[in-house]
Amino acid sequence: MTRHKRFLGIQHIHFCGFLTTPHWLFRKLQDVSHVCSADRVSPTAHPGNTNSVFALDYISGSLTVSGQLDRENPLYSAGFTLTVKATELRADRFPSDATVMTTFTILLIDKNDNAPKFNSSEYRVRITELAQVGFALPLFIQAEDKDERKRRGEERRGEERRGEERRGEERRGEEREERRERRGEERRRGEDGHRARNTYKNTLFIQRGVNSMFQVFLTGNNSEYFTLSPTAVQGRADIRMRVAMPLDYEHIRSYSFSLYANESMSDHVGFARVFIELINENDNRPIFSKPLYNISLPENTAPGTSLLHILATDADAGTFGIVRYYFSDEPDQFSLDEETGWVILRASLDYELMRRFTLTVLAKDGGGEETTGRIRVNVLDVNDNGPLFQKEAYVGSLRENEQAVQPVARVRATDEDSPPNNFLTYTVASASAFAGYFSIIMVDGYAVISVTRPLDYEQVPNGMIHLTVMAKDGGIPALNSTVPITVEVILKLALRHEGWQKNYTRISITSLLDEKEERRGEETMTQWGDRGLSAGRSDTEGLTGDEADDAAEQTGDEQQ
Repeated sequence: MTRHKRFLGIQHIHFCGFLTTPHWLFRKLQDVSHVCSADRVSPTAHPGNTNSVFALDYISGSLTVSGQLDRENPLYSAGFTLTVKATELRADRFPSDATVMTTFTILLIDKNDNAPKFNSSEYRVRITELAQVGFALPLFIQAEDKDERKRRGEERRGEERRGEERRGEERRGEEREERRERRGEERRRGEDGHRARNTYKNTLFIQRGVNSMFQVFLTGNNSEYFTLSPTAVQGRADIRMRVAMPLDYEHIRSYSFSLYANESMSDHVGFARVFIELINENDNRPIFSKPLYNISLPENTAPGTSLLHILATDADAGTFGIVRYYFSDEPDQFSLDEETGWVILRASLDYELMRRFTLTVLAKDGGGEETTGRIRVNVLDVNDNGPLFQKEAYVGSLRENEQAVQPVARVRATDEDSPPNNFLTYTVASASAFAGYFSIIMVDGYAVISVTRPLDYEQVPNGMIHLTVMAKDGGIPALNSTVPITVEVILKLALRHEGWQKNYTRISITSLLDEKEERRGEETMTQWGDRGLSAGRSDTEGLTGDEADDAAEQTGDEQQ
């Protein structure tokens, strides 16, 4: 009687691929029929996608690993499908028609045998210092842990697979019952050579992704200027490095960091170096040390004198930080050294023509950025102008024996300097005679020269007094100038006629020398004679007889 064969129900198989050494036994297939000791079952394996990794002992039914397993190998990552067929041997050791088959779906359990790695051991990049916060550096950084990573939606698919498995088990149970019924019916019919087939599907599900999780971070000085994203990675990710703080080439020109990828195991660390170099940009303008440069200098400063040093600084490095200086409008009186910033006087100044200069100066750096500044030059007055009289000489006159103060002449001088240098004082510097008789007072801006005491014509040589008047300004040292003044003393004449005193006054001695003028003078004297009668009376009025005779006699002597 032929006995029908079937395999034991095969449970889930758990093993670690990378630890499984060749010839490792992980399942033994057994016949569960009640057979005699002479019966034999010969299992055979249909490789499927096993790629000769597994070996099956056709006598013992032992399924062993015949090669090295590595789940990260693309050929192995999807698992294995192995179909095993068992055939009953007859007494003559030849296969019979009684067979049974089972199918294994073998998935390798991932072992944390890979450390995270970067796609390069060193990353270098040059970026502008003007890169804004959030700017992504042009670096291709990729980090990967080759251990199994969790696929998207895998949990959901696992649940679906487990549901399908349960439903499949139910279907297979029903099929087994149906097969039992058919086999019983076949036995009753006495049919030989019946082929019974029984297929088992064994599937292993595991939790994926835990071994491929790691953290990415930067270390090093000034690492706070950059950020990484993402920092938590599962399996593989492209890492972006972005600017986190404003950069400044003049502050920090280059950065070097260590890049790490760490997982839970202390010896599983990925490492790379990152070098970032900043490109200098002309991002700073020149700045003057003062918004306004103010200088005062006397107007007699010699041309060629260095007056003022202006200074502008630029925070940029290299040629961008080199500053040169220019006038916006080139003045005639000043020049500017474009390299040193020295302002030089190149023409004479005159306070009376221009008292203040306002200059606009430009500071330009090597990149073309410029800043405007101002220079104010105040010209100080110097007593460089002496007093100047309005005339080269003056002529004046006075009557002799006048008791009252007599104005002789009026003079005026001007000074082109400014106060107090143009304040003038006048003095009589010299006199040919009677120097103490003259004084000067100011009236409406004029210097009026007056005689303060009576003068006797006979005591004045030739009837002329020559004065020198000096005008002195208020500068230090003071400047002065002089002018000559000729003062003519006019003679006063007295004549006695018939007891009456007649007074005659000659206006000009020099004019009487001329004959024509002498005749005109005689006519004038005749006219003044009549007028002098009353004057004679008044002159002799109140005198005694002797006193009146003496006065008339003195007048006659003077006339002679």
